[in-house]
Amino acid sequence: MTRNSSWKKNPAQLLHDGNIRGPKIPSPLEVILGGGRRHFLPRKENDPRMQTDMGRREDGRNLIDEWLRDKKTRELDYEYIYRKEDFDKVDPAKTDYLLGLFNHGHMAYGKWTETFGPDGGRIDHSHHFNNAHRALVDTLALEDAVMVALEMTKPEDTLMVVTSDHSHVFAFGGYPKRGNPILGLDDKTSDVDSMPYTTLLYANGPGYNHNFPMGRENLTGMNTEDKNYVQQSAVPRRWDTQEVRMSQSMLMAPWPTYSEVFWNRPIFHMPWPMPPV
Repeated sequence: MTRNSSWKKNPAQLLHDGNIRGPKIPSPLEVILGGGRRHFLPRKENDPRMQTDMGRREDGRNLIDEWLRDKKTRELDYEYIYRKEDFDKVDPAKTDYLLGLFNHGHMAYGKWTETFGPDGGRIDHSHHFNNAHRALVDTLALEDAVMVALEMTKPEDTLMVVTSDHSHVFAFGGYPKRGNPILGLDDKTSDVDSMPYTTLLYANGPGYNHNFPMGRENLTGMNTEDKNYVQQSAVPRRWDTQEVRMSQSMLMAPWPTYSEVFWNRPIFHMPWPMPPV
């Protein structure tokens, strides 16, 4: 991407540098890995793996074919893959450009943290559906990815940023004793309805139970640590909303001033110094 790009949400910008309406300059990106094949294929074209699923592009373009033609025309060494077994066979010494699109939609939860630089998007999806279990599992997967990045880089010449663009209406409540399971019930019951409640709750979302108009569902005996359990919420919605509270950005850099925790909003306006020679 260049500073003059129109910055539209369009996968074409992965493959072509410059303004999206301008000349199609081949992108300098050498490795593109992730999901979202549906956004690279036109509406009437079947997905190569999920034959019942179709592309979603309204402009009729097949961005995968465009990428392949560009690399072939320029006589480059390239690979396009969409299966894990094909990825394992890629020879980096013989591959200058690699395009890997491994799912029709989003990538699966908590997969390939050592291979990809994950964006942690499934953490967001899990919170939207009031599913704290999957949100925490994918947070741990993101941590694994950061640890791999730390092992593969040198702190004296690496800027590492872990950030997000928003938080969720996700709350840690109650007075559970030390060591109480984070996904479990508080060891005390409510002082109003005398029923148990989970430590983790949401302000709104699908966890609101319409079957209990005179009160909330009694969680006694329920396995709230199950991966499919949906936390209770106070207001019914199909998915939870984002929150106004600023989220944090954690930075590690060769420059001591920047190795700390920031709020996410000012991070793009910070004067980044050049690394020491």
